[in-house]
Amino acid sequence: MAPGEFSATSVMHMIVRQLFTRLVFNLQFESSLSMEIISFWMWLEGIGHADFLASIDSLDNYRLHSIASAAKMFIKALRLRSIQQSNHRSMEGGYFRKEAVKGIVFYLNNVCYRVLEDILEVATAKENIYRRANQAQQQYVKGKATMTMSTKDLLSKIKASFTSARSHQEGSSSRSIVVPSPKAHILKDIENPIEQCLSSTDPLASLFEALNIREEEEEEEEEEPADAIQIQQQPSVPRDERTLFVTFSNGYPFTADELYEFFIGNFGDVEVISVQEPVAPKPPLYAHITFYTQDTLFRVLAGHPRVKFVIRGKHLWARKFVPKRKKAHNF
Repeated sequence: MAPGEFSATSVMHMIVRQLFTRLVFNLQFESSLSMEIISFWMWLEGIGHADFLASIDSLDNYRLHSIASAAKMFIKALRLRSIQQSNHRSMEGGYFRKEAVKGIVFYLNNVCYRVLEDILEVATAKENIYRRANQAQQQYVKGKATMTMSTKDLLSKIKASFTSARSHQEGSSSRSIVVPSPKAHILKDIENPIEQCLSSTDPLASLFEALNIREEEEEEEEEEPADAIQIQQQPSVPRDERTLFVTFSNGYPFTADELYEFFIGNFGDVEVISVQEPVAPKPPLYAHITFYTQDTLFRVLAGHPRVKFVIRGKHLWARKFVPKRKKAHNF
């Protein structure tokens, strides 16, 4: 089955550009993966799931991150090197895998690379700068290299890149952002093509089931390129080194849900959030936010020892968590 007919109108191009910008610059998805995800969504729309992209574009960042992560799982499944074909279900999975790959490649080459050329150039430059800065920062943290002047210049560049793209960090200056409320149109309020395509009767669901993704099978999948941004957890980095300590203004606390929505929406990575247990009648004053990767912590701080955010009118100060050392006891 050839890729479904797709009307590449200017409106559709605008949606593609908006989704790519949100995935890469807001949610920190890697640019090539983002194009594959969008191509996958376009293929779904092309085979009959009407208004699929528009439905996704109506989501807030929290829900967009969730649906994009699900799409990433499908793409990982498509990359599996081998699919057992000893039974009918495996053969069916292989057939739909072939069709899905064909569709994704079609929209990747005929739409994404053409429509996103200018944004892709900026995204790639940002990723290259950040990758090099992160490597230098990692060496510095591990004590394997000194912070040279060239590294400082590089960190300045990445700082400028992120502040211009997001405009929400605050160092010594007094800059802040206001996080908008979630969009009124969420997925459950419209005719749901996403849920429709994941129903048990849809070929896409059959594909996902036939591939039978398990943890041991993921070891067989193709490795990501060496220069790809890694979003998996870094087990070698202790939790303390991946944890942010945030404090609230007295009387203006944040809930764990508010913190999760902000950090997952702007940085795309949260492992666990622990808010101080309040002692009545006083509200909580601080929280600990642990990320899956240390890279995220570096992006939040952007070279500053301490940053400030204004979220829906409430102030939040953040710095790297420094655990209290156990006091030596004299016996």
